[in-house]
Amino acid sequence: MERRFADQTVVITGGCRGIGEGIAERFGREGANLVLVSNAERVHETAARLVADTGAEVLPLVVDITDEAAVADLYAQAETRFGRIDVSVQNAGIITHRRLRPHAARGLRSYPAGQHHRRLAVLPRGGQAHGRRRT
Repeated sequence: MERRFADQTVVITGGCRGIGEGIAERFGREGANLVLVSNAERVHETAARLVADTGAEVLPLVVDITDEAAVADLYAQAETRFGRIDVSVQNAGIITHRRLRPHAARGLRSYPAGQHHRRLAVLPRGGQAHGRRRT
């Protein structure tokens, strides 16, 4: 496989299972340094598996993405560890197999707040590498 992301750093929120884990695995196989972000401790298990399977360097972080200060800190930790951020994948959300109604308010509140906090944290860093997409 071509290593198109060698020496680049990719931050993935919601990166410890499902689609986010798949995204992380692909970036890892393509040579990226990974910053896996989740609100669950299992992010450490996923990170260990990705290191073993892909050889990627992985920084696992447990973060509440609705907390603006915590989001700013996660990007600072990523920069400290890897020097810069090249790609930021906003994949975090709430998954439930129950009826939506009891979880709707909490889940829907997390999306705009989390997206907003991540934008504020990553936008100043957009010019470090390619900085093509800022949404």
